Amino acid sequence: WFAIEHSMRFRTVQLEFLSAVMTHDADSIAALVYQHPYHVDALLQLSEILKQTGGDFAEAGTLVERALYAFEQGFVPRFNITNGLGRLDFRQIESRGLFLALFRHMQFMARRGCWRTAFEVNKVLLALDPVQDPYGALLTLDFHAMKSQQYEYVRQFVDDWTWSRVDLLPGWAYSRALAEFMLEEGEQGRSMDLLVEAILVFPAVLPVLCAKANIDVDSVVLTHPYFQDRQTAGESAMTQMQLLAQLFVERSNALFRTPEVSRWLQEGLLLALEQIALGGSTARDITAAPAVIERKRQAEQQLCTYVVPERISRHVLVADMDQLKSGLPEEIRTATSFAFDPLPPADDINVYDGLMGGMQLSEEQLLRIPGAFDPELLGNLDQLDEDGLPVMQGLLARIRNLLGAGELEDPGTSSDEDADAPAADQQ
Repeated sequence: WFAIEHSMRFRTVQLEFLSAVMTHDADSIAALVYQHPYHVDALLQLSEILKQTGGDFAEAGTLVERALYAFEQGFVPRFNITNGLGRLDFRQIESRGLFLALFRHMQFMARRGCWRTAFEVNKVLLALDPVQDPYGALLTLDFHAMKSQQYEYVRQFVDDWTWSRVDLLPGWAYSRALAEFMLEEGEQGRSMDLLVEAILVFPAVLPVLCAKANIDVDSVVLTHPYFQDRQTAGESAMTQMQLLAQLFVERSNALFRTPEVSRWLQEGLLLALEQIALGGSTARDITAAPAVIERKRQAEQQLCTYVVPERISRHVLVADMDQLKSGLPEEIRTATSFAFDPLPPADDINVYDGLMGGMQLSEEQLLRIPGAFDPELLGNLDQLDEDGLPVMQGLLARIRNLLGAGELEDPGTSSDEDADAPAADQQ
């Protein structure tokens, strides 16, 4: 295990940054990035401001890359982020920036269509803490593997990572079946069995997937009680199963749009229907292998609940899927967190708590700094009237001017190295 520690000079700059965040002054954050171009939290906060307010993904991605470079300059030789053996404690605020920077970099690589790079970054992110998986890296790994055509990896991962209970993630069940289909030559075999099992264990995915991928399926079939997720009347939040299904479908629906895959999915649905009792809706209503029935029972018990793990909630907050944020539990929707540290863990170890603790932010204050996460105000440009747009455009222009002024110093050569880049030490 390793830890990232802030030097005293870095902490001084960090206090300046936190003061700027608390006063909701985006100009001050941009000015701090100009003065300390490798301050990672400021870079992550400013990147999100640029992305949310102006859609400047190119500049936002550059800031994240600079944050990763700053981290890299502080690594001790024994900490090799690419070999999968270095672990970081996510509870420590100093370490959380690296997790977020990797997640953001993965997103920007995917946006550019660099699927293999996104896949490799995804693996690095998971390796930092594969047990807790604080950013839900498992929820994107299957998608990036499929997009980069790493079908054998998907097959092997499911077989090797049984301890992680990847078998209870609906996305992996469907991705595993699709990967097998892509690897098959000629007549279908194992892939159809895996698809039928995925449909039987995670039936709530199917209606959403067919609708999103425009797959022609009889509506009578999709309204069968077995394919409906159980939800409490009047409850606005989504169950854990619904969130996982929506996350998978939003990302992976394009993989099922080809004629060959669509036909394969339709055939699998017909075979699955043969094993479902008329009007049945639970594991007791299917005639399948005992292992499939037990897996379905476990999925119902663990996922058909409104108790959503912290890592999944955090994943939804940073996944750039605003439509899913309203489905999070109320305590998550009403909590305030910042773009540089979204949804801190309940057992947070934060040396800066004295400055940040106990501050309540109004909606007006949150609107003034788009880098803050608030479920009602994300995507706040839509809420600005015509008089407010020039103000936002002026803010973006000032930020770009500050970022473009002067040459950046390399954190490995600067005399202020310890003030701008964190360092990793072994525990």
